[in-house]
Amino acid sequence: MKKRTHELRGISLIEVLFSVAILAVVASTVLVSLTRQLSDIRGSNNSLKAVTLAEQGLEAVRTIRDEDWDALTTGDHGLQYTNGVWQFVGTEDEQGGFTRQISVTELATNERRVDVSVTWDDVVNPKTITLTTILGNWRNLYALDEDGILTGDWKNPQTLGSIDLGPGVAATALDVQDKMVYVVGGASDAKKHDFYIIDATDPQNPVMRGTLDTVDELTDVYVSGTFAYVSANPKSQHNIHFQVIDVSDPDNPFVTGQITLLGTSAYNARSVGMYHTGEYAFVGVDRNPGHEIFTVRVSNPYNPSIIGSMPVYGDVNGITTLGDYLFIATGDNSKELIIYDVSEPWNPKNQVDYPLDGNNDAISIYLNPEDNRLYVGRLKDASVGASELNIVDVTDPSTPSFLGTNDLAYDVNGIFAGDELLFLATNKSNEELQIFDITDPNFPLYYSGMNFPQVATDIDFEDNIVYVAVRSNDAHRIITSQQ
Repeated sequence: MKKRTHELRGISLIEVLFSVAILAVVASTVLVSLTRQLSDIRGSNNSLKAVTLAEQGLEAVRTIRDEDWDALTTGDHGLQYTNGVWQFVGTEDEQGGFTRQISVTELATNERRVDVSVTWDDVVNPKTITLTTILGNWRNLYALDEDGILTGDWKNPQTLGSIDLGPGVAATALDVQDKMVYVVGGASDAKKHDFYIIDATDPQNPVMRGTLDTVDELTDVYVSGTFAYVSANPKSQHNIHFQVIDVSDPDNPFVTGQITLLGTSAYNARSVGMYHTGEYAFVGVDRNPGHEIFTVRVSNPYNPSIIGSMPVYGDVNGITTLGDYLFIATGDNSKELIIYDVSEPWNPKNQVDYPLDGNNDAISIYLNPEDNRLYVGRLKDASVGASELNIVDVTDPSTPSFLGTNDLAYDVNGIFAGDELLFLATNKSNEELQIFDITDPNFPLYYSGMNFPQVATDIDFEDNIVYVAVRSNDAHRIITSQQ
């Protein structure tokens, strides 16, 4: 019996030791789990603080730009806030365990890229986040030399080159930046591409670079720096109305961010404009039960966000901006032109509702910064007085004054004005490109034109070359004057 008692005591001791071992393992596991959770929380808090510091850096740089463009010098900088003023100091600044660096690079004469990087030690490995924006010298963005921007004989324009986007693709809009042409469109097959980058460095031999299939149809495009901002008609297969596309590598564009504006694919996003700081995009959509203009913050191109919206009560077919003002072309018969003060982009203030004679929708808009003349194009209307071309002086946007009109009897889909000439992309059969003499804006006079195989849908200009989007396979035309 004693032997049996010793055996039981031995077994009990083993059981106790085994239980203690299990408890130790469990406690260790719990401790490791808690440590990881605390580490994750700490990491999340650090990431949030880093983003906050980076966003503060972007705002500080915008303030420096607004005060003095020349102070926005290229190179690496730190920041210092003294007596209510931000300024560059050194090559980086320390903020409680975080290191912030501002890198400024020049993209063009009046355009600079700003990268704000924040680095910190996160438990084991150092981490870095970077926010990027493009800033423009908007006060001098449109400065021109005394000889103007047009040269040669535009009485006899000539085609330098064209390029085919492929069968079934109709170009809807384009934008040009530094000889690179960004064309968007829609196709008969949703699987086909709708975003194209064309290298027009040699305008007689344009070359297709990168292409992208995003949504069913893209309706407008605005390019700033290394990003393209596009509006979309999601139709039935998507629910996306706005996208940001990285075009830093022209051969490999990719979508960095996208958003739904209306919560439904039933409405078409029609137009895109940008605020002069490059931080905000304005997106216009079809008339709907909600709002038709949206302010989208794009300072972080990987995470665009809606920060404001407003009702228009009509389709928003065209958008342009200058300084702190937003000008939109609408389908509202009582106010085809609307002007907003967007000095606070998140809280646009209606400045002027401007009606035009007739009931035809305004579908295109262009503001010439040379003379502050605003051009509004409309759908064809045979009614007397329902002019398809309207010219308005917006030197003072709060009190626009009417200048002149022209009854054209065709749709005006796109507009560009430079010096004394006006270029129109139209649906006029056999002469889709129209050029007018606007020496006297009260009486625009036909000057010349060109025939395309289909409707001209949009137009842009750079270095005495006109770029036209065409609703056909031969969807991009490059035009210049006779020299």
